[in-house]
Amino acid sequence: MGWSRQTPDPAEEIRHQQNVAIAFGGALVAIGLAGLTTAAVFYIADTHNAGALWFKGLWIGGAGLVIFGLYPLAAVPILGAPFPKPRSNFILRPMWDRMPFSKSARHKRSVAHFQASERVFRERLQREVQAAGLDAGRAAQTLLEEVVEPRPWPRAVWIHSGVIGYGSSGNIARTTAVSADDPEVVEMLRRFKELAATARTWPEFLDWQRLKRDS
Repeated sequence: MGWSRQTPDPAEEIRHQQNVAIAFGGALVAIGLAGLTTAAVFYIADTHNAGALWFKGLWIGGAGLVIFGLYPLAAVPILGAPFPKPRSNFILRPMWDRMPFSKSARHKRSVAHFQASERVFRERLQREVQAAGLDAGRAAQTLLEEVVEPRPWPRAVWIHSGVIGYGSSGNIARTTAVSADDPEVVEMLRRFKELAATARTWPEFLDWQRLKRDS
């Protein structure tokens, strides 16, 4: 039960592009505001600096960066304004991928959430299988397959080496019975099917399925 992204998600690509624009615009605005703040501090401290070339450069450069940065910071995500598509070989890509809002970081979080959800679901399956007395070696895995992929036709029930088998490779519980019609076998199969039906309503299963669809 793995997790993989088969095809690029257009919405995710747009979100990634907008996040890059916001980060780029935010950096420009921050630098511009830093320049304006520095100029303001020097102006308050010594008004004679107002005529200096470097002082004018701080004002003009800072204001220009703020104005230019507002386009990717606001116009791109809010108005859908065009913005260059981020290159995969960008030199700062390793640093960008570590940012919590980057596409790579969001993908890693999605994978982690899915894996954690699957682990929680499997752990509950294992507990419920044991509580129901379904003690065969592959009982939990057999139940998982029945929950995830219920068949419209009945799977064969068989007895082999003291184990109640189910389908081509599944097994349910150990038994001393010798026939699939034995009451003990019928009861174990009833518990198994009942547990499979109930498991499809568990919050753990529904959460796992939701994350799986979102992948």
